[in-house]
Amino acid sequence: MLLRHARRAHVGLGYVVAVAAITLAIVLGLVSLALPLIAAHPARVQAWLEHRTGQPVSFRGVGTRWTRLGPLIQLQDLRVGRGRDAVVIGDAELLASVYRGLLPGHAFTELRLRGLALTLVRGDDGTWQVRGIPGQEKPGADPFAALERLGELHVIGGRLAVVAPAYGINATVPRIDVRLRVDGPRVRAGVRAWPRRDGSAVDAVLDFDRASGNGRAYAGAARVELADWSALLQAGGVRVASGHGGARAWADLRGNRITRLVAQGGLDRVALDGARLDGRTPRLVFDRLDVLGGWQAGRDGWRATLSRLRLEQGDSKQALDGLALSGGGRFSLDARDVDIAPLLQAAALTDRLPAGTRRWIRSARPSGLVQALQLRQARGGAVIDARLASVGFARVGSAPGLQGLAGRIRGGADGVEFDFDAHRPVRFSWPQAFGPDHVVRLDGRAVAWPEGAGWQVATPALRIGGDGYAANVRGGLRWQGDGTRPWIDLAADVEPTRVPVARRFWVRHLMAPHLVQWLDAALVGGRLQNGRALIVGDLDDWPFRKGEGRFEARARIIGATLKFQPDWPAAQDVDAEVAFAGNGFQIDGHARIGAIALPALHAGIDDYASGALTVTAHGVGDAGALLDLVRASPLRQSQPETLAALSAKGPAQVYFRLGLPLGRPEPMTVSGEVALDGAMLADRRWNLRFEQVRGSARYDRNGFSAADLAVRHEGQPGRLGLRAGVGHVRDARNVFEGGVDAAFDIDDLLARAPEMAWLAPHVAGRST
Repeated sequence: MLLRHARRAHVGLGYVVAVAAITLAIVLGLVSLALPLIAAHPARVQAWLEHRTGQPVSFRGVGTRWTRLGPLIQLQDLRVGRGRDAVVIGDAELLASVYRGLLPGHAFTELRLRGLALTLVRGDDGTWQVRGIPGQEKPGADPFAALERLGELHVIGGRLAVVAPAYGINATVPRIDVRLRVDGPRVRAGVRAWPRRDGSAVDAVLDFDRASGNGRAYAGAARVELADWSALLQAGGVRVASGHGGARAWADLRGNRITRLVAQGGLDRVALDGARLDGRTPRLVFDRLDVLGGWQAGRDGWRATLSRLRLEQGDSKQALDGLALSGGGRFSLDARDVDIAPLLQAAALTDRLPAGTRRWIRSARPSGLVQALQLRQARGGAVIDARLASVGFARVGSAPGLQGLAGRIRGGADGVEFDFDAHRPVRFSWPQAFGPDHVVRLDGRAVAWPEGAGWQVATPALRIGGDGYAANVRGGLRWQGDGTRPWIDLAADVEPTRVPVARRFWVRHLMAPHLVQWLDAALVGGRLQNGRALIVGDLDDWPFRKGEGRFEARARIIGATLKFQPDWPAAQDVDAEVAFAGNGFQIDGHARIGAIALPALHAGIDDYASGALTVTAHGVGDAGALLDLVRASPLRQSQPETLAALSAKGPAQVYFRLGLPLGRPEPMTVSGEVALDGAMLADRRWNLRFEQVRGSARYDRNGFSAADLAVRHEGQPGRLGLRAGVGHVRDARNVFEGGVDAAFDIDDLLARAPEMAWLAPHVAGRST
């Protein structure tokens, strides 16, 4: 029974289908016969279009033809609207899709528009609108209402202008194809866009409710050349200049606004061009960029998260996974491990930063790892809490560089504090001043706070420990906010250290080169104690030559060795006070050279750049020790045989002066005086012995230049002199050629030294 009913239903259904097919064929036949009538009555076509669109419609001509989908009505120079508000569409086609229209979700009619110009505009309130669709002529009009009655809209070879003033975008996509369908409140669209005629296309899909403005959107391409889209990919003065790879994005719409966005892409050779700086366009290039992240808007603002962000630049591979950023209402930033180098380099491209900051970032290339970063906007400003693992920046011109800074930073708009990690070494690089890099450890705290238009940075207590030295610093710097150098107010206590360590702290680019050479050679050994330093003033006036500020440093040198000249004996056991003041320094103390005590030793520089280094010393001791000192000095070269044969004994004093001009092409000067008071002098070559020698002899770097000595020979008084201007003293013959006035018996003298018979014509002729 059942089988019989099923067989009858099957036969009945076949009859229905057959009748429907015959009916459709008859209808299609009648429609095809009616096509010429439609072309012959354009007014009826115009009336039908005006009824469907609700707008005045005009066109220049009508044509018809039959396609495999159904009848096609061709309209020439179609215009929708009136007057200035009319939309010029151009040639259009109206297709009656008889077959496909029977399928669910498909329209019976399709309006094809060729060369339609559309504009996508972002308003100041963040909403997006499409302009150029027929039906938008009246303010507040719904363009989709007209499209709903026309069926499906198909734009072929159109143009799309994108205008977003907030992002600095005003660009045109030269070719787009659009299929748009309106079913009641629902609007669905598919878009394919080409940045150029022969370029790769980007596909986009839109599905939203036109009443509420809610929906979803997608855009992406398996292969895209970012250079073709650079006019659209820009914001804040930064433009994506090149790159290639695959990228896609999904978006949620609420109230015609994008409220959620998810993006994923893998791109190679991505180049970013920044806002012009100093007449040039800065560029940042990434060899590879992998990103997976999202952006979401809420009631109080927006939040962006980057669950994956990998950057490659040459041999450097950087991971910024886990970065979260919020804004719009209360700003916040959270990150686990962030390499700040690429972020700051990218930030330096935008013109939102001051030009000076952008220059410094590009030149100094700050880098480092920030761990557990939390940045929050609170009442009165932002609050930060983060750990710096290893942050630094390179040298720029004559400014120093710093690498390896580590510690914890906390604070807000009223000020921040930084606790240094004393276990992490910090490298300070300033070769123009200090030469080799300094590797130090910082233990203490620094604080920074806004003051007026600028900022102030200070430390209540900071210990700086380096290789063989350490100092405790307090005070800080104040930037006035006008682009000038800061005001400084610093005090330091230097822990005991070795004197030669001072060589590492010469400000070499502010000091004469030969002064640096002299200081490096002079400081041989010893200890420095009780070191204290103070500097106060505007660094625009450094080095305070006219008293604009104050620079003072004092210390005590104990057991030091100072070598004034490479070929002169060194001063040993130096015990002196060192005082640096302004643009020079002074040393006052006592020492010894060999067996000669120097109860008064003074050295100083009045101006590092253009002054002079002076060293003066007063020595006392035995004449024999003084003679040993002369033999060990360059003075020995003036009369080596005489000095080798001489012997001396008795009280003696020596005065020494060294002058080294700085910043001037003048030679170094050495001068001094030797004073004898009751000494004995003897020469074994001539079998001479002078007693009770009193008087002085002057010398310079070439030897003794003048002498006036009162002597006694075998109880007889006399005088022995060397007249100035004789020339270089080479041997004893020249001494007497310079002039001798002796009060002793010449015959006896000649008898003692027959080889000196040549003296007879040169003496004064007085004898006893």
